Amino acid sequence: MPVDTLVPTAEATHRDKVTTRRARPGAATAAASVVLGTIVLAALLAPVLPLENPEHTDVSALSAGFGAEHPLGTDALGRDTLARIVYGARVSLTVGLGATAIGAVVGTLLGMIAGLSTGWAQAIVMRLADVLLAFPALVLALAVIGAVGPSATSVTLVVGVLFVPGFVRVVQAPVLSLAQREFVLACRAMGMSATRLMLREILPNIIGLVVTYAVTMFGLGVMIEGGLGFLGMSVPPPAPTWGGMISEGRQVLAEHPVVTLTPTAVLVLVVLCANVLGDRLTAVFDSRGAML
Repeated sequence: MPVDTLVPTAEATHRDKVTTRRARPGAATAAASVVLGTIVLAALLAPVLPLENPEHTDVSALSAGFGAEHPLGTDALGRDTLARIVYGARVSLTVGLGATAIGAVVGTLLGMIAGLSTGWAQAIVMRLADVLLAFPALVLALAVIGAVGPSATSVTLVVGVLFVPGFVRVVQAPVLSLAQREFVLACRAMGMSATRLMLREILPNIIGLVVTYAVTMFGLGVMIEGGLGFLGMSVPPPAPTWGGMISEGRQVLAEHPVVTLTPTAVLVLVVLCANVLGDRLTAVFDSRGAML
């Protein structure tokens, strides 16, 4: 056996070090996890936290600044900004998680079908995905929600459907490659059913890719809900939403910009944390693939 096959080359050693370093969590990942976890925990515990009623108006503190009674001030109607941000998180995070779950489950299933099938089944799935991708997402969402009425359920369903084509595209390409691998061909030769093949052999090999993409799409779902709320097409008032708070704050933007800037900062922070975690998961799964 040649000696150079036993002694790792400098290039291989450098590649291993880079792979290990990329797989190691950093300060940004830890900070993003803490911030996003804190916001999620606050949203879950909102009913038991010492917060004011987010719909209660205090006429003695209209557009008030930071203070002991109202830590983040109040809006133009005297409603506590901190309480409305926490309760608004329940809407935004629910829509983001729900829409991502719908897109991941339906899109992954259709992507595996398109990757393992040939002929009409693959053509139908991919053409449907192309049709949905051809429509401007926000215009389609506004049209559907305008027809059925704004609510958390309608927004979640519409955004979830809009996420399906992306998951189909992400899943179909690696499944096409896996379909030609020896273990898949052997399972087919032994007569394994398509459902069992997808669940037992294909899904475990693409789950990392799906989770990574889902984390990024969660942030996008929160952002889309914020945009719809800004346009008045999310949960109707007086229920708080981050987008609705930003829109309402325009009335006093010049005198009290904090009314608009605070929910904007929280929305940006959630999306940023989701992107950071998505990048970290991508590095982790890429490093695992490189070590195989």
